Amino acid sequence: SSGINAEWPLRPGSWMSNPEEGRKYRLYGVTNHTGTLDGGHYVAAARNPLTGDWFNYDDHVIRPMRADQIKKKDAYLLFYTSCPAHQDQELLRKLHRVS
Repeated sequence: SSGINAEWPLRPGSWMSNPEEGRKYRLYGVTNHTGTLDGGHYVAAARNPLTGDWFNYDDHVIRPMRADQIKKKDAYLLFYTSCPAHQDQELLRKLHRVS
C-alpha cells in the first residue's frame, strides 16, 4: 500500500530518555523526500490537532488530504506527540468520522 495508517504506532523503548508505561504516541506529521542524495524535493503532511484533518504542504500549495494518501515509501521524518490513553480513543473516534 502507498499510504500509512494515521495511527502508525510508536512503541516506547530503551532508546527513550523517560519512557512512560501506558503512554501513547500519535503521528501528527510526515516529511517525504523524493529524488537523490544530491537533490530532490520535500513535501510534508501534517494533521490539524483540533479537527484531525490532514493537509499536504508542497511548496506554497496546501491541500486537504486523507491519511491513506501519505506516501509511506518516501517518508523521511516522522513527527509524534505523546498523549494520555483517554485522548487516543477520543481522537480515533474523530478520525473515523472524518475518513
